[in-house]
Amino acid sequence: MCGRFAQAIPLKVIAQRFSADEVLCSESPSFNIPPGRLVYVLKQSIKRQVVNMRWGISTRAASSLSPVNLINSRAETVTSRPYYRKLLLTSRCIIPADGFYEWTKTTAGKQPVFVKSLDGQPLAMAGIYSSSESDESGSEYSFSIITAEAPDWFREIHSRIPVTISLISAEKWLSPDSGGDSVIDMLTVPAEKNLEYYAVSSLVNSAANDGQELTLPAKVNGLFK
Repeated sequence: MCGRFAQAIPLKVIAQRFSADEVLCSESPSFNIPPGRLVYVLKQSIKRQVVNMRWGISTRAASSLSPVNLINSRAETVTSRPYYRKLLLTSRCIIPADGFYEWTKTTAGKQPVFVKSLDGQPLAMAGIYSSSESDESGSEYSFSIITAEAPDWFREIHSRIPVTISLISAEKWLSPDSGGDSVIDMLTVPAEKNLEYYAVSSLVNSAANDGQELTLPAKVNGLFK
């Protein structure tokens, strides 16, 4: 599960790091991004583009008459169900992030935790996206972050973890020429222990709060010894 993340990396840095050909969006940094927000995303295409996408693919579940906002997609689902598999083969994306938030259970209640890469580089979270046409603005995109079963070293935080793509694998993930098996294999590789996490302020609980201070460590007794 990933329900909040930080994306304050300058667009110029993202374009350089992922060798983007075109930047087709505006910069709007935030350290506390909730579902429904427009963020910048690298999309699968012949020309590598950075575009604005809204977090959450609107779909309709068989058991519900109301649309479901799909902010996360299970790796097990996107490789097996026809609708998701089609997006996996044709509409892959990478969501660059400074890190993401999870909430872990403690005796005092749920404690927010910030998760980021050990080397300080941006995370490249794997995603799928959907597009729709608008009379006013042309194509509009929405995305969902792919999650996998968490490895043992992360389970004290959560049972699920976003799939992250290495810089080397990003080329294959974003290429329209990548075949189904090679893409699916990237979702089944166990997550490496290349992340660090620590407790942060409960101010992040409210999406109305923003600022780099939300990502700074907070002292919580007895947590993550």
